[in-house]
Amino acid sequence: LAAAPGGIVAASAHLAVFPLLRAGPYAVAELSAPGGAPSRVLLAGGLRLKLLSPWPGPPLRAYLFTGIGAAWLTAPDLTLPTSSPAQGGFAEVPLGLGLAYRLRRPWELSAEVGARFGFAAGGAYFTDAPAGRGSRGEPFGVFVTVGLTFDG
Repeated sequence: LAAAPGGIVAASAHLAVFPLLRAGPYAVAELSAPGGAPSRVLLAGGLRLKLLSPWPGPPLRAYLFTGIGAAWLTAPDLTLPTSSPAQGGFAEVPLGLGLAYRLRRPWELSAEVGARFGFAAGGAYFTDAPAGRGSRGEPFGVFVTVGLTFDG
């Protein structure tokens, strides 16, 4: 299904585990409308790992990120016989790459492109929605973010 662009708000904080490895929590709130389906609200959070590249060098940093978390979504305008509004949840693994510009320690301006791979989906949104109205199968999403990151 094609997806209409939506909005995403994300928060993350990272602490150094090793010189080029950071770890910390992340939280995401997203509003989207997958191809022709009613809009949905997704809330997610978990643990995130960030592997920094030594290039191109300060104040710029390139990095890869991944993590593991849980997500809960609700589609307020999608009413199902078993759930009103339609709701569901899944485990997720976000994966992507980013570029950060250090403003002033510990703050960075960052831009990321990535994907969310979902598994173990459950709930009426995934099992009971008619074709084209909800999401059958495992959830997947692509995202682009620009923001301010705490990197201690």
